[in-house]
Amino acid sequence: MLTCTANLFLAPVFNYLENALQKFDDRPFLLGGQFYLVDIASLPFVDRVQIYFSEVMNHDITTGRPKFAAWIEGCSSKQ
Repeated sequence: MLTCTANLFLAPVFNYLENALQKFDDRPFLLGGQFYLVDIASLPFVDRVQIYFSEVMNHDITTGRPKFAAWIEGCSSKQ
């Protein structure tokens, strides 16, 4: 029951991020071409949710969200 509720609650959030990222076609971050605090602040939450959904629910949160997947990859590659 909790997993279904979590999926219903979080799917609109990830869809919103996907739509926000589509505003910048050639730039991978939330505010465009540079890595900002908003990316740094959001990534730990997204990483934890991605692991949970992958391991517990056997669901990839990036399915159907290519910009969101690219954002996760781009942020994760920053050091």
